[in-house]
Amino acid sequence: MALDLRPLSARLAKIRQRQCPPKFGALYEASIKATREEAPRTVRPTQVFYDLVGRNVHLLGGVELKAFFYGAYFPYVWELQEQRMLPCTPAVHPLSLHPRGVGRCLPALSGTNAIAAALGYEAFLPRVPVNDDGSSYVIIAPFIGDLLWFVEDDRGDPYLVNWNIKGNTKGFQEPFFAGRPAKNGKFAQEKVAARHRIEHDLYWEVGIPTRMLSDKDFSDQIAANLRVLHTYRVRPNTLRERDIRLVEEALLRDMQDGVAPLETSARMKIERGISTDQVRTVLHKAVLQRRIRVELSEPILFDQPLVPECVDLLEKLSKWFSRERE
Repeated sequence: MALDLRPLSARLAKIRQRQCPPKFGALYEASIKATREEAPRTVRPTQVFYDLVGRNVHLLGGVELKAFFYGAYFPYVWELQEQRMLPCTPAVHPLSLHPRGVGRCLPALSGTNAIAAALGYEAFLPRVPVNDDGSSYVIIAPFIGDLLWFVEDDRGDPYLVNWNIKGNTKGFQEPFFAGRPAKNGKFAQEKVAARHRIEHDLYWEVGIPTRMLSDKDFSDQIAANLRVLHTYRVRPNTLRERDIRLVEEALLRDMQDGVAPLETSARMKIERGISTDQVRTVLHKAVLQRRIRVELSEPILFDQPLVPECVDLLEKLSKWFSRERE
């Protein structure tokens, strides 16, 4: 009896429906959504609202979640396409589909099939047998990327950076079978290396660099702080601009003097009638917008003195968002 592969064929059809072509902003649909039905069983799927794109972002696993919070903190990001399908056949440059790409002479993607052929990696392309009305044949399935960031430089010119995320550095070299060894270890390792090389070359051919990042690249404490700060992106400030600046100045002075924000808040309540929640909102939004520079590798606690910034996270992020090849 032939294996019934209709569910797999249906998944591929759904990916193509969502991604041919991929849209932008709130209309974009990830190839694989962060739901129990679609996400791999080995990861914890998470959806996070991202005001910049006006929708929930679909993230597959804890490291990808941390990577997202790092990337969303970078002030020059203006769009994100997560779980983007890598086209098997020639396709337009990802920026060509956006209004900011109109009028630009952008090279087309060759497609993973052509890249694999040029590298001699055709044997490593994923193949899916399909039964269709009694006919059986094999198709090449697309790879799915992780985080494709749309960024602008200091002149306002748009460019793209691709982040390839794995749980650890071994993930770029060895297959993962939930603890089970691969049947053909050597071939499986070659297949993993080929997959990452194909993705790298597909994007670099059109000037899009790929950063290969794993759990060791992300601090748990920084990610935890960024996660809290992210929740304040869309939270409104209910104070007048003048009072916001007054609270920020008080928080800055008290940070230098080793005074906790809770004490600042108590003083603001007496002097200006400003509530603790309002001070808390001003603090987090000011840290997020870098008007109050705190050390993100230390906990940001309301009842403890803030630690002034020692290491600027943007220095690391600027390298990860660089146009340079890794």
